[in-house]
Amino acid sequence: MTSCVRSGRILPGLIALGILLVLLAFTAGCTQQTATPATTTQAPAGMANPASVYCNEAGGSLEIKTDATGGQYGMCTFKNGTSCEEWALFRNEGCNPGVAAAATTAAMAGLANPASVYCGDVGGTLEIKTDATGGQYGMCTFTNGTSCEEWALFRGEGCTGGVNGAAGEKKMVTFTEADNGKTEKIAQGTRFAVVLRENPTTGYQWNATVSSGLEIQSSDYQQDTAAEGMTGVGGSRTWVIVAKESGDQKFSAVYGRSWEAVTGDETAYSLNVNVEKIL
Repeated sequence: MTSCVRSGRILPGLIALGILLVLLAFTAGCTQQTATPATTTQAPAGMANPASVYCNEAGGSLEIKTDATGGQYGMCTFKNGTSCEEWALFRNEGCNPGVAAAATTAAMAGLANPASVYCGDVGGTLEIKTDATGGQYGMCTFTNGTSCEEWALFRGEGCTGGVNGAAGEKKMVTFTEADNGKTEKIAQGTRFAVVLRENPTTGYQWNATVSSGLEIQSSDYQQDTAAEGMTGVGGSRTWVIVAKESGDQKFSAVYGRSWEAVTGDETAYSLNVNVEKIL
């Protein structure tokens, strides 16, 4: 009798203990946290566009515009009215910020200014000066005391280096829009220039290419003289090319906007160059 009573007390206790263990196990399983998946590192939000940063560093103001297809692009505008597509300016694709000397120096690193090169070629010494507005310009001085603004000398605008005519005799041959489609003779190893009108304020720029026997030594944009505050002022682009190999060579350029697809209807320029070998 005693055995039965004891057994009757133990069995309910064991059952209760078993239920408790099951509940504890179930609770532990429900509250166990799953492993946190690894997160992918993303670029910081608001990372600066390098072309936009360069626009500001060069002294320009950035304006975001929308084209006909809804695409957006940035135009970098300077105090002198010059306006350049931001990536064209950043990549040095033919657009320089007018008279902003700091931006020109950064963008054209390693590329010679053709007017400065010409000054040295004709025996002059170049000196960079600063005008009353803070703009910089180059003066080419010769041993006889003659001093000429470098671009006036380069373009033959009434300023020659010295009385012996050395600059006139060595003047670089220059081709313009009037020579489009023509064939010209150039001696091997010499340099020549191509000067075409350009207005980057409209977004249009010349994109030039040459055949394998020619080499573009420099590309420089010079804005026309204009009253302070005037906008939409155009200028001229000057390429200096070296005739490295003899034979039939070619200089070609297309006038268009860098963000627009080429259609074949763009304004084009070509100059056939017969490079003659010097015996």
